[in-house]
Amino acid sequence: MSFCCPCSRRSRALLVGILDLIVGSGGLSAVCFLLYIITNEMSKLQEDSPIEYNERMHILTGLYWSVMLSYVFPATVTLIIGIFTVFAVAQNNDCCAIASILLTIILVFACAGILLILYLIRIELPFLIPLSVVTILHVIFTFVLLSFRANDLKAQRTV
Repeated sequence: MSFCCPCSRRSRALLVGILDLIVGSGGLSAVCFLLYIITNEMSKLQEDSPIEYNERMHILTGLYWSVMLSYVFPATVTLIIGIFTVFAVAQNNDCCAIASILLTIILVFACAGILLILYLIRIELPFLIPLSVVTILHVIFTFVLLSFRANDLKAQRTV
């Protein structure tokens, strides 16, 4: 079953690892940029009207934590999965392959839970789209990594 491209399972797993590294580091960069913008807005607030100041600070604080919850965890775990996957393919390491599969499955369930929580607290749709894309992407990546791992197990049994 070919999910990515008509190449070997090992090449597909390496491609998944490289994509995870790119998505994870890009996600962390985006988080740093967004948090910089939010903290900049917080520092520009003036205490002219205490009621308006408190409302605006409450909105910015909620935005800060929603960005932290919805982006930092998936980006960090995606980067770690990419490192484990590339190492597993390059070194043919079973422990790293199993760890990357387990981390990917955990990430899918965690992202789905975070999406549900953010949806229930009525976070705007633009904040949910990147997390939804990462979740769908990692469902596909899970199948690619499982096919890589299953191929290795079959090869070890025949030797």
